Amino acid sequence: MKIRIIVLIIASFILNSCSPKISTKLIRDYPPLDSDEAIGILSLMEPIPAGSDEIGTVTVHGVGLGSGCGFDFVIEQVKTEARNAGGNAVKIMKHKLPSTHGNSCHKITARILKVENSKEVFGSVRNEIPGDVNYAILNVYRYGGYGSLTDYNLNLGDSLLCRVKNNFYEPVKIFTEGIFTLWAETEKLFKFPVNIEFGKEYYLRCKVAPGILEHWPEFELVWEQNGRIEVATLEAKKKQKD
Repeated sequence: MKIRIIVLIIASFILNSCSPKISTKLIRDYPPLDSDEAIGILSLMEPIPAGSDEIGTVTVHGVGLGSGCGFDFVIEQVKTEARNAGGNAVKIMKHKLPSTHGNSCHKITARILKVENSKEVFGSVRNEIPGDVNYAILNVYRYGGYGSLTDYNLNLGDSLLCRVKNNFYEPVKIFTEGIFTLWAETEKLFKFPVNIEFGKEYYLRCKVAPGILEHWPEFELVWEQNGRIEVATLEAKKKQKD
C-alpha cells in the first residue's frame, strides 16, 4: 500500500512538473470557439489589424524538458487559450527564447483578439512567394540554447547552403526543384529529405543533440506559421542589440 502511494505521488509530481504554466486575463466576454477553429497568429513585427477587438492576454511558459518546453507545444497552448476565450487570433507581445545559460523553455505573452474577416487577413496559404519565380526560399534559423558553441555546415545534395551558428537566420534561395537530401555532419551525419517546389517558402529549425565527443547536428522543417514567428523573434532580438 505504501509503495502504491509513493508511486502515485511520484506520478503526480511528474505530470505537474511537465504541465505548462498558463496565466490568462480577460477583459471581454465571448463564447468559446470549437477546438478545431483556426487561430491567426501575428508575430512581434506584425501590427494588429484595424478594427480588432482585444479580449485579453495570455502568458504560457513551458516547463521541464523535451516537447513540453518547445515552441510548438507552447504556441499550441496559447491558441487553445484563445479559443477558450472566444478569440480567433493572437498577437505575440513577448517571446522569450531558450537561453544558453538559464531557462531552456519558451515563454510567450500574447494578446487575444477577435479579428473581423480573419480568413482574408491571414489568408489560407502564406508560404507562397508572390509572382512567377524560378526559385524557392529555405529560411534557415537557429536560436540560443543547448550546444551554443557548436557550428556546422548545412548542405543540400552536393551544395553548401550556409554555416549554421548560434542565434542565426539566413534565407537561402534554391534554384532547383525536386527531392533532395539536407545534411550536416560533425561527429555524426544527420540527413533529412526535402521536396523543393518553386514559389514556396520553407522554414528549417536547426539545433544540436548531445554526442560523445562533440554535439551532433539536427534540424526539422516546421509549419510556416511557427517558423515565421520564431524568425521574427530572432530578428527583433538582433535589432535590440544593434
